[in-house]
Amino acid sequence: MRSARNIVVHGYATIDRARIWQIAVERVPRVGEAVESLLLDLAQGRDLEQ
Repeated sequence: MRSARNIVVHGYATIDRARIWQIAVERVPRVGEAVESLLLDLAQGRDLEQ
């Protein structure tokens, strides 16, 4: 996702809007799920370094 950010932020050549949409639809929800899981572990007092 970092490379996608660089393309958008730095305005490289052309932005492929279909690719940006694909990343948003496919990858962003997985990141959200991972963060939600980590927050739940923290709330339950689990050690995240295991």
